[in-house]
Amino acid sequence: MEGIKHKPHTNTCQECRIAHLCLPANLNKQQMRGIEQLQFNSKILNPGDHLCHQGEKHEHLYLLRSGMLKSYFNKENGDEFVMQFHLPPELFGWEGIDDEQLSFSIVALDYSNVCEVPLSQLKEINTKHPEIQMQIFKLINQTVRKNNIAMLRTTAEQKVSTFILLLSKHYRTLGHPQYLCQLTMTHQDIANYLRIAPETISRVLHNLQHQGLIKVTRKKIVINNIEKLHYLSNGIKT
Repeated sequence: MEGIKHKPHTNTCQECRIAHLCLPANLNKQQMRGIEQLQFNSKILNPGDHLCHQGEKHEHLYLLRSGMLKSYFNKENGDEFVMQFHLPPELFGWEGIDDEQLSFSIVALDYSNVCEVPLSQLKEINTKHPEIQMQIFKLINQTVRKNNIAMLRTTAEQKVSTFILLLSKHYRTLGHPQYLCQLTMTHQDIANYLRIAPETISRVLHNLQHQGLIKVTRKKIVINNIEKLHYLSNGIKT
């Protein structure tokens, strides 16, 4: 069955429901109306559609307005290596602007709306509006912090617990219930991303549910004891 075809259109920050989390987070409505550059070409993706492919070079970055994306790298032997899951309002795509580094492939896991931000436009915005420049630094820092936290986790239990907590924090920021996670990605993708075996993912989720810390229902995880999950994430036994 073919995906839904979407006509090209433009995303404007003034009409975006997550603008307060994205580039214009530090601007008031009057300031936003005065910045003509805060509109970007839109990429509308169906699940399975690619935003870009490994090896392509591009001169823009991406801002995810809605949906979920996965960036991955195919090794020489054909194995897939999941790099990141991208959720709104993440700023990403830095890998493709370096002549010395091949970009990752980025594919939609859900119906997604992506802002395409030309580097020339981003440079102009940064020059004229320091408030937006600071927000860009903040968005970059959020990604770096998330990656650093994940790298500090060593056991499978710590990795899975941290992944659930980070996902929960993200959905809470977007206005979803505090203790609810949507698993748009597969267990195979999560295992690949966390660098553990798929059967280990299933075992850890089963154990967490057996302990009463979470409840797994198909594509949803409900957190029943977030304090205990934080302890497990940090390797603290209670």
